[in-house]
Amino acid sequence: MNNKEFAEALKAKKALIVHFSNLASMSRNQPFPDDLKNVIESPTSNPLSCCIVWPGHTMSLPGSVGVIIEPALPNIHGVCATDAGTSDNNGEINSFAKPLSQENLEEIYAFSDPYNECIVIKPKVIGIYIDNINYISVRKKQELRCGDYFESNIGPMEGYLSEIFDCFEGLSIFTFIDGEIVSINRQTPYL
Repeated sequence: MNNKEFAEALKAKKALIVHFSNLASMSRNQPFPDDLKNVIESPTSNPLSCCIVWPGHTMSLPGSVGVIIEPALPNIHGVCATDAGTSDNNGEINSFAKPLSQENLEEIYAFSDPYNECIVIKPKVIGIYIDNINYISVRKKQELRCGDYFESNIGPMEGYLSEIFDCFEGLSIFTFIDGEIVSINRQTPYL
């Protein structure tokens, strides 16, 4: 599979490569929006775990907001129809991902449970993706108070569309509506 065939395979399925702001409380990543801004501003050769998403997918995604990555074959380390368990051990990528091929892409489309993984090196961000514009959850710093007790924690919280627009003003924001990739803005009638 070459770069053109890869881009055409994604386009045929209306699929996007997305790195999500991870909702897992155990995540060592920065909270939203700093985690995504870091990917935008400082692309790195460290492996970036992404998902391939398409209209009508039924996956339980690791987040609801993410950055869309340009589909460049030289930057794809591998793909897996499930969580590939990817980790970086001093520059060595450990993963159950397989090399990108048409067969492996078809496996992703047929079976992604709970979600698939596409490992990207040196990503180029081309937009922002929101899985469901009516339900946004992001990982943020929370302050919990009960009387004199105070605790600070990072965990999932409700996010707001206006916040996404404010945080990523220079990037186009996309979602899937009626089976199509749709660019949205503050004036989009669906909002």
